[in-house]
Amino acid sequence: MALPRKPDKICYQLLSTINKKRKASKWELIKILGNETAFNRWVDDVLVKYGALTFSKEKVGGKTVTYYMKTEKGEVLHRFLEKFLRDGKIMELTSRILFRKRLLPDRYTSL
Repeated sequence: MALPRKPDKICYQLLSTINKKRKASKWELIKILGNETAFNRWVDDVLVKYGALTFSKEKVGGKTVTYYMKTEKGEVLHRFLEKFLRDGKIMELTSRILFRKRLLPDRYTSL
């Protein structure tokens, strides 16, 4: 069984896949996420909703295929993840600043 992946790495993998050909089909993204429920949660409910991705429908061989592309926000997010995934301490610092109500020393956070 594969180990669970962290959300930052999943998001980076999705954006990198789109970056390879400037667009990715819904199926290519589902293969990364594992199933359509995860696809809907990640792509539709987060990345498209908040403007990191956009989509278009194209006719390919008699079928309608949905392709996803990065927006300017998506480019910024991709660059951010690309730079900061290399240095885990910067991601730790960023999440500590963004997701804590008060910045307390670690000895007080286990209360």
